[in-house]
Amino acid sequence: MIEAVLRTIDKVIYKIPYIISFQFWADEDVPADLLIIEALTVKLIPESVALEVKIDGELFFTGIIDEQITCMRGAYFESKLVARTKAALLLDNQARPQLYNRVSLNDIFERHVKPYGFAKINSPQNKTASNFLVKRGMSEWDVLSRFCKIVGLQEPYVLLNGTIEVNGRKTTKTIEFSNNNKERPFCDINVINRRVQSISQVFIKHGCDYQLCVPDLKATSHEIFRKRYFESEYVNKQDKLADAEVYLKKKNKLNFLVNIVVPQFIDVNISDKVIVTYKKGQISNLIVCGFKYEKNKLGHRTQLKLREFR
Repeated sequence: MIEAVLRTIDKVIYKIPYIISFQFWADEDVPADLLIIEALTVKLIPESVALEVKIDGELFFTGIIDEQITCMRGAYFESKLVARTKAALLLDNQARPQLYNRVSLNDIFERHVKPYGFAKINSPQNKTASNFLVKRGMSEWDVLSRFCKIVGLQEPYVLLNGTIEVNGRKTTKTIEFSNNNKERPFCDINVINRRVQSISQVFIKHGCDYQLCVPDLKATSHEIFRKRYFESEYVNKQDKLADAEVYLKKKNKLNFLVNIVVPQFIDVNISDKVIVTYKKGQISNLIVCGFKYEKNKLGHRTQLKLREFR
């Protein structure tokens, strides 16, 4: 059962009585999740600020309203509500251009993240950078993301409770889908090999020349030969190599994709491991990199975007 509650600009709590359709998107490369609800009401829904959704009594989504469209359908109002999770506040706001000298992760959090209602950042160490430039046009999210990269932390993401994580996504479970499995069947599968996007070598500038190289051995073993030249923000040789390796993995991670459609609601998280079994074979070593939930008059379904675990 899906329950949706709005907070209006007058701070009134409004429960949506009847949901026509429900669509939710999450992707590992998009900091803010997206939710679209279409609802039928007797009265016009007041202008709203925030949306909270529960599924079977469990909190599923909390975020801000981006857009609200209402049409009259006979004696009823049909409303479309577009919302994103709170990470949208960091994406939508530009950071003040400035140069920091000796700045810590806590400093960045206090000045660029906490003012938007985020209470906590999870990090084992309060890492620091001797110099850090905030360029004009950077969003508050750009500042946090770039700082994490410079000090050797993982790409940040936001938990449902509003906590910022910078320690990398955790794989919580392994799920098997099979067209012979009544519990988790899939009704559609799409396998994509993007050879044209694969990179086999990255050459890194060190000194006056591009004398360092990071190869992708899997790409070369598949007879893919495509090189790139890369300039790192780091000075140390090992840091440059590690930076280039992250760049190469990011470029190549979506070259092999498996998309499946499951005709029911499946509780999944980004980075969950997945095994797809079909009549004459199996695809393993996959993780969830994106998913979409849909609910309409035809029922529930989950679309999963899966990539290789690298």
